[in-house]
Amino acid sequence: MAKRYKKSEPLNKWVALVMALISIFMGTVFSSMLYPNQPITREEATQIIGDFKEAEGYRKLKGGYTEVSLFFYDEQRQYISSCCVTDELLEALKKTPIGTEFKILVNPNNDYVVELIAEDVILLDFDYAQKALKNNSIGFFAFGIVMYIFAIIFIVQAVLDFKKKMKRAKAKKTSK
Repeated sequence: MAKRYKKSEPLNKWVALVMALISIFMGTVFSSMLYPNQPITREEATQIIGDFKEAEGYRKLKGGYTEVSLFFYDEQRQYISSCCVTDELLEALKKTPIGTEFKILVNPNNDYVVELIAEDVILLDFDYAQKALKNNSIGFFAFGIVMYIFAIIFIVQAVLDFKKKMKRAKAKKTSK
């Protein structure tokens, strides 16, 4: 005796619509990161000079780095995006004496440090940081597109569920 397989039911239309809304929201969040991380010129960057107090940031256990927070005596905290952090940068920050004067360029669109110079030694290169931020945002943009594709799939599922229920209702009316 052969087993009969039941055709899979489409997702409930309400579940599919909620999932579509969540996917649209997430797609918008991820794809919107492309604009603030676009490369800028040196003239567009905000220049800050501050006396180094300390830095917080470390290498993650599973690879990659955390965002680095830079603390200064006379300035507010500045951040280096995790995509721009390297082992060399972390080591250089650990070896930097307290009170060292830092020259910093900050991207005003995303408030991340894009160049870091301590005593005429470049710790974070402007061009490298710009490229890393742009590449990181392209990855997020691609993920946003995937989320939009999922939203379309969920909308199709909701339409299929609606059509199936309409067909069933029509069949019940004609069978009476």
